[in-house]
Amino acid sequence: MISLVLVETIFSWGYILKPPYLALGGKSLPYPSPTTLVGALTYPYMRYRGDAREIIFIDRKPHSPAVNLLDKVKYAVMGYLKPSSIQVVDINKYASYGYLRGTYRERKEMWFSIMGVGKNYTPYKSVIAYLVKREHIEEIGKIAWGITRIGSKEGLVSVKKVTVIREPETITRKRVKTIFPVPARLVKTPMDNYDKIKFWRLCRETYSTIKDPSEYMEDYYVPRHVGGVYGGEMTVELEPDKSTLYNTPYGPLVIPKDIIW
Repeated sequence: MISLVLVETIFSWGYILKPPYLALGGKSLPYPSPTTLVGALTYPYMRYRGDAREIIFIDRKPHSPAVNLLDKVKYAVMGYLKPSSIQVVDINKYASYGYLRGTYRERKEMWFSIMGVGKNYTPYKSVIAYLVKREHIEEIGKIAWGITRIGSKEGLVSVKKVTVIREPETITRKRVKTIFPVPARLVKTPMDNYDKIKFWRLCRETYSTIKDPSEYMEDYYVPRHVGGVYGGEMTVELEPDKSTLYNTPYGPLVIPKDIIW
């Protein structure tokens, strides 16, 4: 059985969400992927358990501790309550000394570098929706209050409200307005106020080392409005055989049917 944990947050300042394959600089993703959102929950979860490890080993391969939550959290997605998130490029100064080869460390002009870093800024609230196995709903509902960051460690957030819905109401609609990103495979036709981006799939492999990352990515439609402002609602026509629609205080939430059945 499936329940929902809805976490209302507000960002302290600009935050960075690295697109797949991008290590440094460049643009930021406008929304966090499901893997990023489970990672945000992992930090308070591990400390709740008294475990400070940032890497764990499974079959001798390094993994993020987020894999510990995959048996409890089946899906995660975040939406902005209003069209309020803009993307900018900040010019930052980075200390490069620790990453230089020994032969270059005497060259002081190489100790620092200047780089443009893509960031998102939003003054308004966002909502994270976690799809949780019902037997873990109380634990996850409490831990969610401990979320302090999304994405990089500088992406600080404050949790304003946590809503636990033990038995979410399902609704039936072919066309829906939603603030939450929707997997493209669930959408028959995107109607308005949308963009298309790639997210990592929520699975163990994406929290470890993989040979071909492309097979662990998925297309999503996300709300985007005039002038490149992200957030608020988009309208999509759904594939009813592939999706389940939950009613929430923040509007409809579209879930892949194969996750819960």
